[in-house]
Amino acid sequence: MDDCQFAMIECNRGCKQKYMRKNESKHLQEDCIKNEYRCDFCKQGIAKALEAQHLGICPKFVLPCPHNCGAKDILRENMQNHLDNECPNHEISCPFVDSNCEFKSLRPAMAKHLKESPGIHLNLMCKTISSQKKVIL
Repeated sequence: MDDCQFAMIECNRGCKQKYMRKNESKHLQEDCIKNEYRCDFCKQGIAKALEAQHLGICPKFVLPCPHNCGAKDILRENMQNHLDNECPNHEISCPFVDSNCEFKSLRPAMAKHLKESPGIHLNLMCKTISSQKKVIL
């Protein structure tokens, strides 16, 4: 057998990896971190060495809801919208939080709170307006 095939060489693409000459074709086609791959999610070309890093930030990467609401195919770029506006298992603050209503609940319970608390919210709003009026004048 040709001893030259077993000689150690360094990748000519600059990845600094060393391998036997007989494995050069496999290295250049499959293993070299300088190879580019196409992300399955966003279709962007990425250096193979950055694949894991890219998948950690890829906006098109599909994730399940972190609150286990049953939504399983949420794009990373849509996750915040899902949590802010859709997820029934996400805790939200009362819309009157800026007027010091401290109530928080899962999304489905908020409608009940709003329906049962108009007097409290009106009182909080009056106090907010009064304190802002003092600052303005």
